[in-house]
Amino acid sequence: MPDWTYHPLFRPALFRLSAEKGRDLTLSTTAALAALPLGGSVLDLFGQMQPPEAIHCTAFGLELNSPIGLGTGIDPQ
Repeated sequence: MPDWTYHPLFRPALFRLSAEKGRDLTLSTTAALAALPLGGSVLDLFGQMQPPEAIHCTAFGLELNSPIGLGTGIDPQ
């Protein structure tokens, strides 16, 4: 999902922080923005929040908008 704001604006600032502080700042800012009345629209503007139709799939009889991936350490808190 391309995000026109990440590389020129947010990445340089976030990479100056520790991984934990960067993650915490990103998650708390996104949560605060999503709680605002027009927050969802702002998040949609920053990046493509909906997966493209081409990656829709079926698994175990369920229609999914995107493949499911599981990993460890994404948010240890």
